[in-house]
Amino acid sequence: MKALFCSLLLIIAPPILADRETVNLGNEPWPPYVLSGEQKGTAEQIVCEALDRAGWDCDIQRGDWEETLQQVASSELDGIAAVWHTDERADSLLFSRAYLTNRLVPVVLTENGLSIKTIENLSGLRVVTEVKVAYGDEIKAALDRLRVVEVRGVDNALRAVQNDEADVALVDELSARDFVSRT
Repeated sequence: MKALFCSLLLIIAPPILADRETVNLGNEPWPPYVLSGEQKGTAEQIVCEALDRAGWDCDIQRGDWEETLQQVASSELDGIAAVWHTDERADSLLFSRAYLTNRLVPVVLTENGLSIKTIENLSGLRVVTEVKVAYGDEIKAALDRLRVVEVRGVDNALRAVQNDEADVALVDELSARDFVSRT
């Protein structure tokens, strides 16, 4: 929480302290936003640059999503670098203003000839979603009426469609594009 709050206040003010403190953030790897290893994803670059300009060092620890949430709740970590806003999460996290925009898209195999333009077009289809993704109220309500397969990660969601375990995957567009470009 400290990281997000401080990043809001200190981005606009020049650093005052001579000794830089470190803001410890956590995140599950979420390409292209948060990467595994030494390279930084898009969200990591933006957040760490903003903190640097505000006079703070930035350290992002990558780990399991549930563990990251617990570490933030117990103040072992100061915040999360990249997370979708939900009312439930806002009960325990302080959010900055949005610094990236992304969107959920339906992904299908072109040879299946499916055209998904509205949520209603998902009716009767096997839909794969990612566990713990904040799909939003409209999609969550629709998913309650659909045949849903839950998986962890965009890579598993896209493989489910590729392996005919689902007809359509509802995933983050840039994550899907990143996965396809690497495979």
